[in-house]
Formats: sequence, structure tokens, C-alpha cells
Amino acid sequence: MVIFTGGKSVAINSPRHLTLRHARNAVQTTRIAEALESEALNIISLEASADEPIEDPTPPLEPGQAQLHSYWAPGLEAGKKHEISVVQDIKAPTDERTLRLTAKQNFYVDAPQFVLPEGSVYSFYPPQGYPDDRRILPHIVLSDPHLPWERIGSPSAEHKDDTRNKVPWLALFTFSHDELLLQPGELGDKEFKQSQAGAVKMTVGDFLKLDNMATPIVADPSKDVKDLGAEFIFVKPDLFTSLFSTFDERNERQVGKHPDTDQYKYLSHVRKINTKGMAIAGVEDFGIFSCVIGNRCGPLNNPTAANISVHLVSIEGVEEMEWPKSGQSHVGLCSLYNWTYTVLPPGQFNVRDAFEHLGRELNVLRPAETVFKPLQSSGNKVSMRLGDRLKDGYSLVKYKVQTGEETVALYRGPFTPVRVELNEQFNKCSNSGQDFQILDKKVGLMDISYSIAWQIGRTLALGDKAYVAALSRLRSILRTKTMKVCKIDAVTDAGTDQSYRSRDDLLNDLPKTIERLHQIQLAVPPAPVGDRPHYFAPGGANKRWYRPELSKRQYPKLGFSSKSIQEKYLEAAVDIVLKELSMGKDKHVYDETNDPVSTDWMVVLAWILDRMFLDRIPAHYLISDPSHVPPESLRFFHIDPNWVDAMVDGALSLANHMGQDLDRVAIKHGINRYLEYKSPKLNHRPQVPTYGFYLRSDLVTLYPDLRVDTTGADTGRAPLLRHEIIADGVMLGLFDCIPGQDFKTLNFTQPPHQQRFAAGWYLEADKLEVSIGREFTVDPKYQDYSKPEEDWQKVTMLPEFKG
Repeated sequence: MVIFTGGKSVAINSPRHLTLRHARNAVQTTRIAEALESEALNIISLEASADEPIEDPTPPLEPGQAQLHSYWAPGLEAGKKHEISVVQDIKAPTDERTLRLTAKQNFYVDAPQFVLPEGSVYSFYPPQGYPDDRRILPHIVLSDPHLPWERIGSPSAEHKDDTRNKVPWLALFTFSHDELLLQPGELGDKEFKQSQAGAVKMTVGDFLKLDNMATPIVADPSKDVKDLGAEFIFVKPDLFTSLFSTFDERNERQVGKHPDTDQYKYLSHVRKINTKGMAIAGVEDFGIFSCVIGNRCGPLNNPTAANISVHLVSIEGVEEMEWPKSGQSHVGLCSLYNWTYTVLPPGQFNVRDAFEHLGRELNVLRPAETVFKPLQSSGNKVSMRLGDRLKDGYSLVKYKVQTGEETVALYRGPFTPVRVELNEQFNKCSNSGQDFQILDKKVGLMDISYSIAWQIGRTLALGDKAYVAALSRLRSILRTKTMKVCKIDAVTDAGTDQSYRSRDDLLNDLPKTIERLHQIQLAVPPAPVGDRPHYFAPGGANKRWYRPELSKRQYPKLGFSSKSIQEKYLEAAVDIVLKELSMGKDKHVYDETNDPVSTDWMVVLAWILDRMFLDRIPAHYLISDPSHVPPESLRFFHIDPNWVDAMVDGALSLANHMGQDLDRVAIKHGINRYLEYKSPKLNHRPQVPTYGFYLRSDLVTLYPDLRVDTTGADTGRAPLLRHEIIADGVMLGLFDCIPGQDFKTLNFTQPPHQQRFAAGWYLEADKLEVSIGREFTVDPKYQDYSKPEEDWQKVTMLPEFKG
């Protein structure tokens, strides 16, 4: 989903966007600091100081902060006619008179009216089908901060002096099932079918043909709009009157000459937020959203759960229409977006209790104790051993051996409840993955975890054409360069240093060649005692055409399978990868913050690193049993480095056309050097996940951008490496360190743009309690954030508790 940033997007299309953006920002900061130190920006600084200093009206937001705006109106609004005037003065060199040309052109602004553009709705609360408290006022978050004000919601308010508020053309209404239910024949002869939310789909032209209703929609739309399909709701006149009437000082309803929409200017606003620690919006440094809040809560006297529908309605033209007449049974409004949720009776779901429950129920990723505890205490050696394996995160899976028989095997994914040490055995190259299987002799079952990891890596690689093509080209280039070096060494070893002459050697020896051509007829002194004369030494005329013939044994074998080539191949291949293919154009190791020498190496390295972040791996391979992550739970895990190594080996096994795959070993050396490389622009090595968590809770559905942050020592590294919503209600987070000095606490906080709104702290049919907290608009540089505040956690995590 696209996040609006006002033209300051820093999004990176990669599962590693958090670490990549962090590294590139650090490198950019270092480069700017170095340039300032070397006075390379002095000229720019002098030019900037010539004018008045430009101050950023919106200071940078810290993590968790939000900046509110009453509205963001576009420069030109839709729905009314605009005029553009052009004046041009023309002067001729031979005439002192000036010719003035003028022109005028009327135009209209194109903007949504009956259907929202795709991707306009970022999130809404309560989510579709989910239950919540009756105090809650639904709201919807829109991706475009200008959208609620792109059309005119109140023509009368446009002429007022209130510049701090603006009436939107969108309003959010909540309805019960009975308030929108239509009986057969209520829309005349028109056949209709209502959706679950009570909306009716029809074209705008068919909607305007209904003669027994009132509507604010203009009666003569253009031909393009007449055939446009949209959703409409039909409300009773009394309900429509209550939605658009005013109240006096005694809180009594006042029905004016026309419907009034002025009250809805307080129910829409814009939020600019720092998106750090958010799963969806975190692809950018900050995001800007518009928010529309409903003004009706759920039913107050429901003894059981009640279904409620919410509609984002267009109120454009409402102020200019007449009140419904006696012959009009309904008022038709355009619903641009709708959903349903359930209002619970008192004493049900509570967000605060859900957060606290997660803190009490956290555990590591493995089966429940009721599964492995009885086995461990059974007294049977086989059962006890099996219980230990289950406790370590293993599951029993079906396994078909190569001969076709089905049996049972042990499997554990890369996420383990215990820390697994790196095993050098898995640094070796495999051609099938079968040699990565481990037999547990105590239970008589095969552990196929690493064999499956190898197959997963190979399968994922086969499904990516770009990666396979890049790997094939990289192998071809590496093999060509390595074979050339090895052949030269083989020829040199078989003869002398003069046995192979490169182009540079030939050009450097040209002066000596001319000199020796003059001596070709001359006799040469005899060779020293013990040395034989060189075959090609100058001599008399009889040696002019002398060329010795070499025997077959004297010719060195230059094939890949020859012993002399095999002995030197790996060393030469590793040298080429480390000194050439894996380098950047700045003579440093390519680390994704500089330009690569080989674009194929860039593609292969990025693909391998994405897999090391466990991206695109099917969920049933990550979690061997769904019971390991029960509902409303928080589960932590280590990442098995051996499982990742086996997967990488399988991915690198493609495009091998030789029996002995030494190219794969050389490529692994290049990847390992990258993982150990510490860039001069950074103070840490590349970050790779080693620890993580699964959060399975309705809170993830309620707040898709649930903010996650950590506390610990400031190491300059990205605190969160991967943060995604991988399924409905399931969040995944990965870190590069285990809990300790660098990782002390893990905090979950409601995001600033998805905090829910409530009518009050306590709501009954005859009682409403509101806790009012004083909030002032203060210049950030004078704001004192260090002052302790009572119930600060309630304010930050559950703002509806504050009022």
C-alpha cells in the first residue's frame, strides 16, 4: 500500500527495507559529515546564507509522535467551475506600442464523487466482523490526506472567516440493521438487493430515476457518470433530519430551513506520524493520513451482540437540498465505503485486558507443556527422548523414503525454542540434500529438517527466473576467469616464465624485439656450464626456421578435470570473487550502499540475503505445527543458523554443469566475507536475524500498524530487522540479537493514526462520563516532555481511557 509522504518517499521494495534504509541513512550521514569537515560545502553554505534562512515549518517527529492538522485542502476543489485567465504583453523592437493578448478558459477539477480510487482506504476501526464496546465511535483512515476536502461539503461555510476548520464532503455514519432495511416495493418497480451493510448497488442514472425519495445528488449528471456503478443507502426522513440538524444552548434540536453540515468539520482531521516500528506504514520514515470519525456509537440497550453497519457517505449538496417532503419515504445517499462490526453487551472484550493478557501468556515457540510433559515423565527411554525432541520444537511429520514407503520423521523449522550452535558440517556443499538428514538412534526416526531446508532453497530459486539467470551468468563469468588464470599457471609450470606472454608483456618487450632482430644472424656466446642453450636463442642461418617439436607428454593438460587445474581452481576462484566480482566501484566491498562491479553478484547477494531474512518461505515450513502459536499469544524463538545455511546451499546449487562444484564454494566465500565486512561508513557488520517473535492476537487485526519498539544499549544498529503482518491477526518480528544489554524490553503501542475513539469513559442509556484532559498547542521547542504525568501509559497506549 502506498503511503503519502508529500513527495519525500524513502520506500525500498525489499523484505529487508528496515536494515537497508537504516544502513543507507547512516552512510549518507557519514558522507555529509566528511564533506563538511573537508569544507566541500562551503560554496553551498555561502549561497544559502545570501537569502533569508528557510525554516522547516514541520520539525522532525520522534518515534511515537504525531502532528495534527484540522484539514488539508487542495489548491483547487472539485464540484464548482474554475476560470483561468492568461495575459501576455508583446513588444516589437521597431514599435513602441504594446500588444496585450488575453484569454479565458473555464474548467472543472476531476475528483472522486461516487467511487473511491483503489487503495484510498488505509484502515478502519472496528475491523470487519470484529466485536467491540458500544462506547466506540467508528473511524476510517484514508491514504490521501486531501481526499475529505477535495469537494465542497458546505458552500455556506466557504464564505465564513473560520480558517482553522473546513467542512469535508465525507461523513461517517453508523446504522443498525433496522435503520437501513428496505421492504419489497419501497424503491418502486426497481428490483434491488441489499448487501450485508444495507447498501444497494445500481448505476447513478438508475438511482436518479427513483421518484419517491429525496437526494442531495445533482439531478443532471454527465453521461460518463450516469452509467457509473455505485452503492447507495436509503434512510428514513426522521433519521436524516437528526443527522443534519443543529442544537441550541439547551441541547434541544433545531430544524432550520435547510440541512446543516457544519458540525462535521470537527470530525475529520489529518495526522502526520513517525512510522518507525510499524509493520505496514514502516516502509516510509513518516506518513500523512486523513481520518474521518463517526458521530454515532452502538446501541445502548442491547442484551446480546448486535450487528452494526458503518458507511462513509458523501454529504456534498446536502446543505443545498430541501428537507424531505411528505411523499418522499427515504433520502438516498451515496456510500463510498462500508463495513460491519458487532457491538457487544457490557463486560466483554477490552483492549487493555488483551494487552495485559499477552504479557502474562508469553512463551517460546513450541508445543504446550501438556504435550511433552507426560512423555518426559513416562519412565520409558524412547518416550522420554521423544518428549525432549518435542520440547525442543520438533514435530512428527509424514515422510516418504526414496523407495516409496511412508514412515514418520522429525521436522523443525528455522524457528527454535532453544539456541542452536553453528555446525561446520552444514558449510559443505550438497547435490541432493540427502546427506543433511540425521538419524536419531534413540527413537529410530530420521531428522529431515536440514534436508527439507535444502530442498526449500532449491525450489524457491527455481521459481525465480531473474535469480537463476543472474546465478548462471555469475557462474559462467567466474568459471571463465578462473579457468584462464589456471591455464596460464599450468602453462607456466610446464615450461618457463616465458611460456606464456600476455598482451602487456608483448607490448613491453617490443623495444627488445627490434634490437634482437638485428642480432638474429649473429652467433651467440655458448651457454654457461650446466645450462643448455634455449631453443629459441638467436644463432646462425640454420636456426632461422628451427622450431622444436614437443611430445604429447610435454603439452600441459588444460581441461577442468586435469589435476593441475583442480589443485589451483578453488584458490583462484575465491580470489576472483573476493577481489573482483564482490567488490564495489569505490574499491570497497559491495554492501548495498555503493555501486557494484557485477550486477549479477548484486542480484544473487540480494536474493540470498532475502532468504536469510526468511522471506517467501511457506508458513508451514516456518512453523511445523499451528498449535505452537495459539490464539492471543506471544511466542519468541531463536533462528537456527544451520537451517539457513542448508537453505542457502540449496539455492546456490543451481546452474552447476560440473561434477565438482567449486564455483559454489567460491560464491559462499564471497557471501561470508560480506557478512563479516564492516563498512568504513558504518560501525557494525551487516545485520542478519537471529531472534524473533510471533504475535497472534485480535489486536493485530484491530491495529495493523501496531507499533513495536525495543529498549537497550544504543549500538547504532537497526533495532527491528523485519516487521510484517504475515496473516490475518499474525505479526512477525525479527531481531539480530537475543535479549540482553542490547535488547532489554519489547514494547507494543497503539499507532498514532489507528487509535480508537470513544464517546466517553462510561456510557449507559441515561449516563455519560467523560474524563477531560487539558491539551494545548505549544511550540515543540518550548514543550517540556520530561515532566512526569499521571497515568502516562493509559494516555499513550489507550487514549480512549483519557477521554
